[in-house]
Amino acid sequence: MTRIIYQKRNGEIFERIRNTYITYRIGDTTSMGWKVLDIQYKYKNKYYSSMEYDRVINENIKRRKKIMNFKKQFYNMYKNLIYCASMLIFIRVFEMFCK
Repeated sequence: MTRIIYQKRNGEIFERIRNTYITYRIGDTTSMGWKVLDIQYKYKNKYYSSMEYDRVINENIKRRKKIMNFKKQFYNMYKNLIYCASMLIFIRVFEMFCK
């Protein structure tokens, strides 16, 4: 979702929220004669400028990668722990049958 702030020919400033892709940039004039003053993008119920939006998204991606990496490490540790425990049980059972 994007919020676009326009300025009409008479100087009135207003904003519109759009769900579709926009082809305008800041400073362009629309077919209605409105000048685009600002374009903001929505993320988690807040609107950000283009650069700020990119920064927030990149931070979110980095955070998710860290969490995913932690989950992988935890899974590998848990898998190795289960493997060691099953080997210890197998050795105990094998010792019982060999006596």
